[in-house]
Amino acid sequence: MINDSLDNVSVLIVEDDKDIARILRQYAESCGAQTHVAADGVDAVKQHRVVRPDIILLDINLPGCDGFEVLTTVRAQFDTPTIILSARMEDEDKLNGLSLGADDYVIKPFNPREVMARIKAVLHRSNSREKPDLLRHSGITIDLLAATASAETAEGRKQLRLTHSEYKILELLMQTPNKVFSREEILEACFPESEALSRTVDSHVSHLRKKLDGATSRDLISVVRGIGYRFGAASEPC
Repeated sequence: MINDSLDNVSVLIVEDDKDIARILRQYAESCGAQTHVAADGVDAVKQHRVVRPDIILLDINLPGCDGFEVLTTVRAQFDTPTIILSARMEDEDKLNGLSLGADDYVIKPFNPREVMARIKAVLHRSNSREKPDLLRHSGITIDLLAATASAETAEGRKQLRLTHSEYKILELLMQTPNKVFSREEILEACFPESEALSRTVDSHVSHLRKKLDGATSRDLISVVRGIGYRFGAASEPC
């Protein structure tokens, strides 16, 4: 049994070699992690959108689109920590991966225990990063310290008069733009002590959408039928 703990850490393993994927999955799960496996680049991007993992183990040589393309697509929207696992040992490949936003680069063949240690180190660095005081997306700015929101308009920046509930929902959606949040997720994150029903979320979001549209003349919160809501438009897969 491995002593390193990765309890409740969600790991997306992107690897087309079934044996390597199986070994990584077994080691990660023995450390307490929750794992998801993608065997090609397109599926990796799709799974990332759905499961929103805490960290990605990413091979470079993949069918569909390679690991560099996957990393570029993910980094366009998200800062998910990523470790590249590759047989390519040329400096150019390492520099390319790191310049695209990879947090670490491990050369194959590797010791799975070392990979688990690398995961812990990368997550520790990621969690230690200073949290931003501002959230900005699509002309909307949230000041997390002042708990206020504003919008860029033709007349300049305009303060948004939001209720506490509307602000909490907007903050949640803007923390992860383009991620679809179900009504249940919004209830749990924004109203943990409340016994409100999902239709209460619909009401708050409806009022919030009207205020954002009134300030920006743009529909910034999308309704995903049968699922929930997202802030911003989804990007195209690689």
